[in-house]
Amino acid sequence: MMEWNATTRYIFRMGIVGALLALIANLIQLSAISWIWSAITIYMVMDFRHGMTLRAGINRLLSAMLGTVVGYFCAAIFYQQNWLMLTLGLIAIGIIGGYLSFTKPALKLICMNAAVVLIMSKFPGNILPIWKIAFERTANNALGIFLVFLVSSSVGINYSFDLAVKKLQALSRLNNQCLKNVFSQISMLSSGPTQNDDHSYFVQSHELSMQLNTILLEASYEKQDIAKENYLVFQQWLKRQDELMISLQTISFAIKNFKNHSLFILFQKELQDFLEQAQSLMNLGEALLVGKSSKAALVAANKKLANALIQFNRFADKLRKENIFSQYPREAITSFYLVQGLLELFVQSQAANDEQYLA
Repeated sequence: MMEWNATTRYIFRMGIVGALLALIANLIQLSAISWIWSAITIYMVMDFRHGMTLRAGINRLLSAMLGTVVGYFCAAIFYQQNWLMLTLGLIAIGIIGGYLSFTKPALKLICMNAAVVLIMSKFPGNILPIWKIAFERTANNALGIFLVFLVSSSVGINYSFDLAVKKLQALSRLNNQCLKNVFSQISMLSSGPTQNDDHSYFVQSHELSMQLNTILLEASYEKQDIAKENYLVFQQWLKRQDELMISLQTISFAIKNFKNHSLFILFQKELQDFLEQAQSLMNLGEALLVGKSSKAALVAANKKLANALIQFNRFADKLRKENIFSQYPREAITSFYLVQGLLELFVQSQAANDEQYLA
């Protein structure tokens, strides 16, 4: 299926929903105020992501129902047509709606819906009973939400678990190519410059990671193909591989710019060990997504990567004690410390996230 641009999908859906609302409003002779409230609901609920549209629509409908109930009772209690009753009613709505919104932030529109019912009941020319005002308010929201759901679930859907797997496979191929290029740069340090320094791979990898995260978010709303635990662990893996690609890009950049007198020549073995563990971590992605691997495997891969960095640091400390670093230009030493510091931050971030999410 064709993958639509997010903006195109949003505009197309909004246009169809607007046309349907106009058609229905004419067929059932909706009043101007009812048509306006339905249109406002559509604008507030519609999102270019189907899953977010579903969530916003459900929250909006619940807020409308609870808000009209609160507004109905406040209008019935403060029934007199004067400013004092209106003020007291709005204060009561603020207290009740504020409490409900605080306990469940998704229902933050309760106060607005309740206030609309109360204010409309106080209009000087109003002849409708309070219950009918409340009912129409809920019906207007329900009409807009129904049209949004109808169009959103049938027009331009391209989020699915299968698509997430395909994106992940593409990401794995791209990451393996990145690793291959960095491996090549490290193995050729002692034999001269290398041309494998195309950094477009890293940019593409980051873009694919963001797309995959969005697709999985939508798939988790639309289908139950992935268990919640697998989804949370996979999210952590996705974050790890994104951070790891930044580290690899820094290594590649440093080697490219200081290849003629680089300290990295001394660290070929340690860097290759680190990259081998990085590749093992990256290859876990699809197994984690489909439930064939577990968080224990991710923790183990993280620990192996951390151990590779420990060996890297121990060798660096040994060279410093032997005053080997003093034989190299300051620029090369600065570049090396930059890479070492970034790798340490990466592993520390891994440890912190393992403790918080994967324990």
